[in-house]
Amino acid sequence: MTKSSRLPAATYPKPAKPQQPLDQIEWRSSEPEQRFRDQLVSFLPQLSVVARAMTRSREAADDLVQEAVTCALGAYSQFQPGTNLRAWLMTILRNQHISDLRKRRPMVNDLQIAEAIPTPATQMQAIELAEVDSAMSKMSKRHREVLMLVAVSEMDQGEAAQICHCAVGTIKSRLSRARSELQLILADSPMAA
Repeated sequence: MTKSSRLPAATYPKPAKPQQPLDQIEWRSSEPEQRFRDQLVSFLPQLSVVARAMTRSREAADDLVQEAVTCALGAYSQFQPGTNLRAWLMTILRNQHISDLRKRRPMVNDLQIAEAIPTPATQMQAIELAEVDSAMSKMSKRHREVLMLVAVSEMDQGEAAQICHCAVGTIKSRLSRARSELQLILADSPMAA
């Protein structure tokens, strides 16, 4: 290719330099939005625990929390200040989990509940937790979900009712049945003898 047959070099406008360095720019967001984000961040550990219990996988739980937080940030305008942010976030997390399950119904990954609890366990505690995990996997999904929300996440029954879209009385009933079911399953386990 000869010099004369080359195409002329394209000229692009030079990008404008910012008035001040990017790390010194004050990114403005409204005060209520900043409070919303701060509160959202404070609930991340609770979201992670519930997501871990729902998915039974560390990686899937992290993905679920990320999707729920992204959804919550995108739906900030729908949040009504003064209402229960934790319940709103848990509802988003639960709905996102259900959507994910619907997308990939055949895939279910069961991990031991001992991995979901961040405290170090002795050998006996690990055995007991594995036994509880096994018993919980035998429970109905609704009972397991209510037990996770109230017992593991330490939510009150009103918040659990909001997340499950049912009455508080229904949560109380499910929780009572879930505890009874768990006790029966654990009583029949080989370790109970």
